[in-house]
Amino acid sequence: MLIAYDQQKQTTAGFLIFHLHDPRTLELDLLLVDAPYRDKGIGKKLIYQAIAQSKDITNCIVYPLRYANKNTRAFYRAIGFVDQGPDTRNKINIYGINCADMYLYYRLNIER
Repeated sequence: MLIAYDQQKQTTAGFLIFHLHDPRTLELDLLLVDAPYRDKGIGKKLIYQAIAQSKDITNCIVYPLRYANKNTRAFYRAIGFVDQGPDTRNKINIYGINCADMYLYYRLNIER
């Protein structure tokens, strides 16, 4: 987990929870940036800081919601993620809904 902290206001501006999907792929689990701090590059910095933690990372993946989420999807595309289509994990969530019906699969190839 990485946290963006505003030292002047002594408050959290945002955070990123992530894990290694495999030895070369970083998976983003949850990225949140508080509304007053959006459009300042904080989300992008958190992602690139997570990637920088391992020189072996060659891909970064995320599964954004498909519907009512166009700003989030636009954010990931703007920093280089490519929409790979529906979620490919073939999982059913806790509500009995196939993840492919709810999420997309975005991938960022990392060149070092």
